[in-house]
Amino acid sequence: MTSQDLLKKLIEVLRKEQDDKLEKLNSRQANLPQKTYSWIQRHITKRREYKEYTNKINEEQGNIQDERNEIKHKKNNIQMVENRYSYETNPMNSLNFRIENVASDLGITMKDVATKLLDNGIELSLNDLCIKLKLPFKEAIEMLEKRNIPLIVDEINFKYGQNVFEVKEDYKSLSDFVLVHKTNYQPRGRIRTSKETGRTLNYTITINGEELNISSERERNTTHFSLNGEVGEHAYGTWYNTEYAIIMPFSDVYEQGTMRSANVVDTYTVGGVDITQGSFIICPAGKREEVVKNNPGIHIIEYRGGKEPNVSGFANTVVSMMGISPKRHDGGGGHWRDQDSQRKAETIIDGKTRNKDDDG
Repeated sequence: MTSQDLLKKLIEVLRKEQDDKLEKLNSRQANLPQKTYSWIQRHITKRREYKEYTNKINEEQGNIQDERNEIKHKKNNIQMVENRYSYETNPMNSLNFRIENVASDLGITMKDVATKLLDNGIELSLNDLCIKLKLPFKEAIEMLEKRNIPLIVDEINFKYGQNVFEVKEDYKSLSDFVLVHKTNYQPRGRIRTSKETGRTLNYTITINGEELNISSERERNTTHFSLNGEVGEHAYGTWYNTEYAIIMPFSDVYEQGTMRSANVVDTYTVGGVDITQGSFIICPAGKREEVVKNNPGIHIIEYRGGKEPNVSGFANTVVSMMGISPKRHDGGGGHWRDQDSQRKAETIIDGKTRNKDDDG
């Protein structure tokens, strides 16, 4: 959804909100008590009661009129905002359009904008909430999950292997890092190694003109991650055409006690890794229900658009929504382009695994 689409939906919701208020106000006025007093009652027998009644009715009618004026003011303000910012009103409006300016002119917060849209059945993606409406990632997740609305990423804001902006990170602790693992195999509560899956490697060789079918168990028993972003291409492979990505807090992996190497490009564990409840699984469109069923209690984000099924770019987009600048690798994949941030990251994670024996 474009920012102009958000504006259009918001205008519709706000107008309906005021129309509903006006309808209730009219009903309230129509249902005011109607009592008839004779001249004798008004002036002699029920004078006090009549005075209290008229005062109450006059007060209520005054309140209704004040509320009617407030509704009129808000509707005029909505019209002003539409005239000022809507592309449909004037194509030139799009040049200086910012959704935050709309919220400011309406006297509401960006969270109010999101709440009004969601509560009126408007489906918003994480891109809408975190990038266009600039809500914190955690708050956006809570708003959607509270309403049982699927977590959707429908636009790539970071290309595979690229970073739109090179932000100098001031890392303080392990909480500033996430680990990203990409795979073609649907997770089921755990990232399993090739050895754990029991998959075999099958190939054919020819000796003296005779073809031989060879089958051997896969012995690789490590799980590999990239720090604060998707893995880049390097001499040992490419992970561009993968369907799934798992984003885990660095500490959640570290605390499982199997991490054997921690560095900015290739952090790995011996054995598989249990996917924690603080993690996010990013899955192709149409697979969400299945992934939710197989990974109870874990946040599931469905990606739509792009060259499906291909999670590349979407994982970096989610990392950026978390408030982390995805790091771009150099051509060889061995370093971040941002060397200052790399050195700061290495200072924090260095030594976390150096003294552990590799029991794999």
